[in-house]
Amino acid sequence: MTDPLPTRARVVVIGGGIIGVSVAYHLAELGWRDIVVCERDRLTSGTTWHAAGLMVTFGSMSSTSTEMRLYTRDLYTRLEAETGQSTGFKPVGFAELAADQSQLAALTESLVPGSGEAVDPAVDAPGSGETEHP
Repeated sequence: MTDPLPTRARVVVIGGGIIGVSVAYHLAELGWRDIVVCERDRLTSGTTWHAAGLMVTFGSMSSTSTEMRLYTRDLYTRLEAETGQSTGFKPVGFAELAADQSQLAALTESLVPGSGEAVDPAVDAPGSGETEHP
C-alpha cells in the first residue's frame, strides 16, 4: 500500500537511487525533518541496483575520493545496526591481475604503500593467485 503524499515538505528529493536516498539520509542525520523521496517505482529499482558491490580505495585519484570511499564503507558497515534494515553489505577485498609485463608495470606503478589505502597493496609472484585464491 502506498501512503498518500504529504501536502507540504521541507525537502523533496526526486529519485530514490543511491544519490537521492543518500541525500535524504544525510539531511535527516543533520536533523532535517519533512523530507519526501519520490521514486517512480521502488527505491533503488533504477540504475542503482547494478552499481552495488565492489567498493575499494584502489584507483582513487585524490585524497577526497579516498576519504569518500572510506566513509561510505564505514557507513554501510554500521547502517543495519543504526536503521534495523539489512543492507547486505559484505566488505571484501579484490585482486587485480596483469596479463602481461606492460600491465604488470602499470599496476606496479600505481601502487603506493601507505597512500591512504585501507590495506596496503602488494604485488605477488606470478602464479601465486592460484594458491592464495583458488
